[in-house]
Amino acid sequence: MAHSNGRIYVDMSTDPDTGVSIEDLRQTLVSSANDIGYIIVNSDINPWALHKPVAMNSWTPLVRNISAEMGFGNASRVVGPPHATTVQGLIDLYTDGDTNYLWGSIRANGWRYLKPRGLSYNEQFRFFDFAKCVTDANNQNVPVDGVGYHHGANNPFGRFDCDESVSRAGGLFWAANDKTIPSSGVSEEDIVIEDINTFLSFKMLYYGILLVPSSTSYDYHLIFNNEHTINDENTGQDYIRGNEKLALDDYYIFSNDVSAITYTAYPFLTNQKIDANARNIAITYANRNAAIPNNPWVFPIPGATPKQVVMYDSLIVFVVHATTADAGYGTSIYVEITNNGNDAVTISDLQLKWRLTSSSWDEPRKTGEVFYDGQYRYDDTGTGVHPDTSSFPFLSQSHTVPAHSTIRLPGAGISTACTVPNANATLLYVGRPNVSYQYGSTNVRVPVVPTL
Repeated sequence: MAHSNGRIYVDMSTDPDTGVSIEDLRQTLVSSANDIGYIIVNSDINPWALHKPVAMNSWTPLVRNISAEMGFGNASRVVGPPHATTVQGLIDLYTDGDTNYLWGSIRANGWRYLKPRGLSYNEQFRFFDFAKCVTDANNQNVPVDGVGYHHGANNPFGRFDCDESVSRAGGLFWAANDKTIPSSGVSEEDIVIEDINTFLSFKMLYYGILLVPSSTSYDYHLIFNNEHTINDENTGQDYIRGNEKLALDDYYIFSNDVSAITYTAYPFLTNQKIDANARNIAITYANRNAAIPNNPWVFPIPGATPKQVVMYDSLIVFVVHATTADAGYGTSIYVEITNNGNDAVTISDLQLKWRLTSSSWDEPRKTGEVFYDGQYRYDDTGTGVHPDTSSFPFLSQSHTVPAHSTIRLPGAGISTACTVPNANATLLYVGRPNVSYQYGSTNVRVPVVPTL
């Protein structure tokens, strides 16, 4: 046997019958013990190594071709990836992972590495669990030279990430797991998702997100891939072990999909389409413990940390502030633009509109209403179009709003003076002419009460 750089393997050139030695285990797993059982049960063995000790009633070296030989189960020691059949059950598995770990500080999220516990449980300690074994022509399981336990194997599901701010007005919701591919792409020593899936009757095929509302008055939402499986089985593409895709296909959120509140996003995999005709399934709080439609299994993803997602009516929010200054309908105005998104945005070509209370943003101009675009003022005097570069030049200028930030125009602590054009024009809008839903407004009281 040999060990080097966090690996343990059989060196056939030395002695194929030696197997794994206590010294190999001590050097790799940093243990001072001289008992293999103690090392296997108590050492920090990496569960994502393909060739590692697992709980099985067998003295024979394992070839890792059945689910039990992957070494995963749930808290009840039932073999196979843990799963739920209700949305509350999935949440509970993630809660379970808060204090129970698979490896280092990774969240277990219901998953357990099932190590052997000894002969009293009919779970033997096998030296050759640290080596790759195959079945030879004589139907005997024998070790393979140079391949075995890898102490540095990574969680193949990777790190979970998603958009944390989404517009209900057609905002794109993105979510994915930054899946870890073994350094060689087809490593013989690190587990990949297909290793866990291959021998299960219920496979983890579709990637999805559970959105849990911050208030019990709102629905839960299951969003998932309906046509795309994690290994593209249904596209006819050649399957490559270790290249499973864990990402939500582009999904647009609309106001009738979700509410303008904060949700917590939980990623999951499922064995079948949750609904054949829809990708967003709403489930009420009262039905959170009921079976999910079509009775799928939903699998939590080990290592994933749920994230908060805020749903806004619009990612870019315009608010115009107007304060009355004198009895002559004089007003001081400033504009705030808030970017609720995760990326900086550049805003230009704004418009400012004094409107009658009965008018909306995009209706044609009426008598007594005035529009400003930073270059011209549009009103009912003379030709109706007048140069206006001195009044609101900031409207036509470009302004960059950093992510999750608010800027003030024309500038911090600065307001622009103007006059309300008509005592009935009490509604003031600001926004972009080509994106009608991105605007803010304020009501201005006229005629004004003089300031004392």
